[in-house]
Formats: sequence, C-alpha cells, structure tokens
Amino acid sequence: MTVTGNVVGLYSVVTRLDFRHRGFGTALTLWPLMEAARHGHQIAVLQTAHGGVNIYRRLGFERFGEIAEYKAPDQLFDNSPYHTGRSINNKQN
Repeated sequence: MTVTGNVVGLYSVVTRLDFRHRGFGTALTLWPLMEAARHGHQIAVLQTAHGGVNIYRRLGFERFGEIAEYKAPDQLFDNSPYHTGRSINNKQN
C-alpha cells in the first residue's frame, strides 16, 4: 500500500490459485483499506488484472480508467554494466 496525502493505493494483491474463492483476496484488500480509513485516509485507488475485477466491484470500487503497461525487451539489458547473466525473465543467457 502506498499513501500520498489522503489517497491510498493498494497494489500487488495476489491469491494463489489453490486458495482462491475462500475470501482471502477480499480480506487482503479490506484489511489495509480499513486501517487506512482508521488513520483518516478518504480515497483508495488500485489496479487489477481481469481476474480481480469482481472482488473490487463487490467491495464498491468503480472503474475509473485504464493503464497500459510496457515491458522492455530482454536484449535491452544484455549489455548493461549490471547484467548478471540472466535476462529479465530469468532465462539463462
């Protein structure tokens, strides 16, 4: 969770496949939001993959916008002075 002024952002909430549909995703979302509200924060934002949309809708979140994500090509990092022999997707080079 990140906090900026009165706004909290909730990110990277994931439930393992074998633990889904048991309320864990809801609990992992609600607890930090309730704590944020307890500390006076009034606005919450989050990002979700398609699979999490229904959880957030049930909690009252509404779609606000759309964010595009970009991934750099692995070869971009091949000549980096920080290159460790592994590409960004952990394949051995």
